[in-house]
Amino acid sequence: MNGIIERIHPVHAGDSTFVAANEDIFAGNPATDVINLKNAQGVLFVIAMNANAGSGAATITIEACDDVTPTNSTAIAFRYQLISTVDIPGTLTAATSAGVSVGTANTIMLIEVDAAAVASAAVNSTYNNEFVRLQATETQSDAIDGAIMAFLFGLRFSPLAATQIS
Repeated sequence: MNGIIERIHPVHAGDSTFVAANEDIFAGNPATDVINLKNAQGVLFVIAMNANAGSGAATITIEACDDVTPTNSTAIAFRYQLISTVDIPGTLTAATSAGVSVGTANTIMLIEVDAAAVASAAVNSTYNNEFVRLQATETQSDAIDGAIMAFLFGLRFSPLAATQIS
């Protein structure tokens, strides 16, 4: 049997260097680790926003990167979906490279990034890049509790044996 765990690869892209605690996930304008999409069709970022201490908000962008540093990056378009009413998903929406503003308490944001979109982005005038990251830019500094996770999907090899962030 080939269950969901064998068809995805969780990536520990938002560890304690990303956010010291899950008590203000957008403080300091964090970016996830750079993720290598070489062996996957894409990545699904999941942002769980729990409590909001007031009117905290951030703009979420997705960046195609030229290497794991990243030396150069450029924001790209992506698709997202918000879930804020129990388990009823909202509309799947296309976001531009300008990103999406988030911050509503008790909301989950799903972000789908296609490896082909990353490869077709011009990063420092180069194409066919395999690296991506999520960038959060805090626009209102009230604390938002939550977590950010990443899962590779459409794996070329299952399960992947090595890390995808170094």
